[in-house]
Amino acid sequence: MNADGAVVIAVDGSAHSARTVDWGLDEAASRGARVLVVQAFQEPFVLAWGWFPGLRDTTRYVGTKRYLADVRSHVRRQRRGVPVDTRVLYGPPAAALSRLSRDAQLLVLGARGRAHPADIGRLVPHLVKHAHCPVAVVGEIAPAAAPVVVGVDGSPASLDAAHAAALEAQRRGVELRVLHPRSAGPVAGARTGTPPGVEGDRAEPTPREVRAVVDALRAQHPDLDVRVQPSDDAADALVRSGRDASVVVVGDRRAGSRASRLTSVSDELLHQAPCPVLVVRHDHEHPVPRHADDDLRDRAPERA
Repeated sequence: MNADGAVVIAVDGSAHSARTVDWGLDEAASRGARVLVVQAFQEPFVLAWGWFPGLRDTTRYVGTKRYLADVRSHVRRQRRGVPVDTRVLYGPPAAALSRLSRDAQLLVLGARGRAHPADIGRLVPHLVKHAHCPVAVVGEIAPAAAPVVVGVDGSPASLDAAHAAALEAQRRGVELRVLHPRSAGPVAGARTGTPPGVEGDRAEPTPREVRAVVDALRAQHPDLDVRVQPSDDAADALVRSGRDASVVVVGDRRAGSRASRLTSVSDELLHQAPCPVLVVRHDHEHPVPRHADDDLRDRAPERA
C-alpha cells in the first residue's frame, strides 16, 4: 500500500462500470489523489515462443483500448481537477490487480458486472483477501449526506476500520456511526486493558476497547460527529445499516488469524449492502499466492 498512491478503479465495460468510475472519482477528489482507470485483457493463446492473439481477441483488445480512451476523455471533460490516466492490464486479472494494489492507496471495484470471464464483480471476494490496499466495492450509491458506518468489537482489524472510517467521514463532512456488540465478551485478538482516562463500568454497554477507540477518534477529529450505537447483533445491524449509509467500513483480518463476528461479516456485506463497502485489511503486506487466479480459472501468464 502507498498512502500517496493513486486511486485505482477497475472496470470491465459493463453498464455498472460507469457508476463505479463516478464513485471512484468522487473518492479520489476528496483525497486529493490521482486516478488510474484499468481494464484487464486476458490473452487467449500463449505459445512457447510468445503471445499469439486470434482475430476475435485482437478486436476485443482494440475495443478495450477504445473503451478506456472514452473513459479518459469523459473524465477529463467532467472532472478537470482530477488527474486521470488509463492502463490495460495483461494476463490473469486477479493477480494483475493484486500486484497493482501494492502502489495504490485504494482499489475500487464494481459489485456487479457482466456474466463474462472479464467481469470484475466475480473477482471481489478474491481481491478483498489479497489486495495490498483497502478495497472499495461499489453497489448502489447512497446520498452524499448519509453517515459513514463502521463496526467495532475491539479486534485489531475492526480498530483499523474505525480509524479509516473516521477519515472517510471527515473527508465527506458527515456523521460517523460506530456500531458495536452490546456485550463485552472476549474477542479474538482484542487489545485488552483499560486505557488511561477510561474507567471500567459494568453497567456501561460499551466495551472498554470500543470506548477507547471512540475517545481516540473524537480527540483526533474534534469536528467529527461520532455517534455510538450498541446492538445485540452488531454484525446484523452493520449489514442493515447500508440502507441509509454513504459507506459501510469493515475490517478484514490478516490471513491465518482468527475471525470475530464483525471481521468475518465482510462477505455478507459485499453481497447484501446497498451502498459502497470499504474493506480495510489489518495487514496489507502479505504474500500473494503463486496461483492467485487458479480458483478463477485464469491460468495464462501475464505478458512481460
